[in-house]
Amino acid sequence: MSRRKPVTPPSGRHRFLLGLFALSALLLSWRAIDQQLLQQETLQQKGRNWQLKTELQPAYRGEITDRHGTVLALSTPLVTFVANPKVLTAQDPNLPALAQALGLPLSRLQAKLKLNKNKYYAVLKKRLPPDQATHIQAVLKTHQIPGVRGEADTLHRYYPTSEIFSQIVGFANQRGQEGLELAYDEHLQGITGKVQVIRNGKGKAIQIHQQSRLAQDGKPLILSLDHRLQYIAYRELKAAVTRHQADSGSAVLLDVTSGEVLAMVNQPGYNPNDRSARQGPSLRNRAITDVFEPGSTMKPFIVAIALEHGQLQANSQVDTSGWITLGQRRIQDHTELGQIDLTTLLGRSSNEGAARIALSLDKTTLWQQLTQFGFGQSLHTGFPAEATGHLPHDSQWSRIDQASLAFGYGLSATTLQLARAYATLGNDGVRLPISLLKQDRPASGKRILSRDTARTVRQLLHRVASPGGTAPQAAVPGYPVAGKTGTVRKVRRGSYSEDRYRAIFVGLAPLEQPRLALAIVIDEPGAKEYYGGRVAGPVFANIMREALRLMQIPPTPEST
Repeated sequence: MSRRKPVTPPSGRHRFLLGLFALSALLLSWRAIDQQLLQQETLQQKGRNWQLKTELQPAYRGEITDRHGTVLALSTPLVTFVANPKVLTAQDPNLPALAQALGLPLSRLQAKLKLNKNKYYAVLKKRLPPDQATHIQAVLKTHQIPGVRGEADTLHRYYPTSEIFSQIVGFANQRGQEGLELAYDEHLQGITGKVQVIRNGKGKAIQIHQQSRLAQDGKPLILSLDHRLQYIAYRELKAAVTRHQADSGSAVLLDVTSGEVLAMVNQPGYNPNDRSARQGPSLRNRAITDVFEPGSTMKPFIVAIALEHGQLQANSQVDTSGWITLGQRRIQDHTELGQIDLTTLLGRSSNEGAARIALSLDKTTLWQQLTQFGFGQSLHTGFPAEATGHLPHDSQWSRIDQASLAFGYGLSATTLQLARAYATLGNDGVRLPISLLKQDRPASGKRILSRDTARTVRQLLHRVASPGGTAPQAAVPGYPVAGKTGTVRKVRRGSYSEDRYRAIFVGLAPLEQPRLALAIVIDEPGAKEYYGGRVAGPVFANIMREALRLMQIPPTPEST
């Protein structure tokens, strides 16, 4: 019979370990009870807080369109292209076409797919603008490339017409930065929304919990401009600036009967979709912000004021024999014209004749009337940095100042101011407010000149664009026009330059019942030609011819 071994009582070490295990079990049990019963609500709320996110919902900035609804600026989501590397592999035969569309080296695209071959998601190219995204989608469809899709990303401001409207529309980032985007920022800017979203562990939204503020899109802006006329003006001005190797240029086309701006272009321009191009002088809307001495384009207004105040009659003669001496200054024409009528004075652009007329007028009357035409005054377009130009007060004039104003020196104006002044002549002496926005009802104007005077001056200006005038190149077949040239010496180092000029032509068409006023300014033509009639005149003719045709204004029968 075997003997049983006596039971050895636990040692102190064993009792310690058993006690430690028991204590641990007790603590774990208490922790479980505490979390499951006592802190259940607190922990559930904490879990909800980890999943519940307050997020902003972007508002779409209002669209900018031309008068016919053509979109000039819109907000659209940028597109990020992603792939499923388990479907699209680095060995896919269509990968070269996709790499080219994405603008990536083939080796880099293959490396992305290899690196993520065990994943279901890989970013290929982030935040692409709509035109690029559309091209990539077309490539995917054409080559039937699997496993690639585009995902909407952040909102982006996009300008479909690129350079053509750039300086008037401007551009925006989060807020308006230039042009009408800046001027009407509050109107275009929407209100960002707020929403609480529940997301799962992978960050994917699974439920909208609460919407505390609805996103409100910005309001649209309808411009007075016509995209067809804008393109024509852009094309012709750019060609002229290039052909004459000029520093810059601007053109403004106005509806004489409404005061609406139908086209406004400048050169050089820039592409607002290219962020790197958003800098430098090309951003300026020169037609509104840049001032210059208008030269001989002022002569019709001197004649108009003299006719209006009885200093001249339509058949008056002006003696331009010899010259005018004022102090140490002499005013005379390049060719002595002798006794001339007003048609010859404007058609041959006599400085001496215009100066004699200006000196015959009361200077306060002259200043007041020029102010009524808008010189030295704001046009109140609301455009950022709009220039008012400068017309010195008559109390500051000397006799030479008064005479110089007659042929456009000693004052300054913008291209838009000059176009509006001629539009007043075209509107039978009624000055209308200028608008960059489409008008639903006719604007009320102010009469500053009698109908008879305005019509007389227009008839006098018809000679300018005719054989024997200073700008036969400005003639428009089928449509008699009224217009005036300007060839202005530029100031350089405090004095007038002998080789730097500004070429100008401003005119109206059709002659009898003008519908359009057009001003062309070419700054510092660098080729052999620099006269307003030869440089700016043909640009006027090309733009006006196409504009009259597009607006379906019939030719004058006797002129066809």
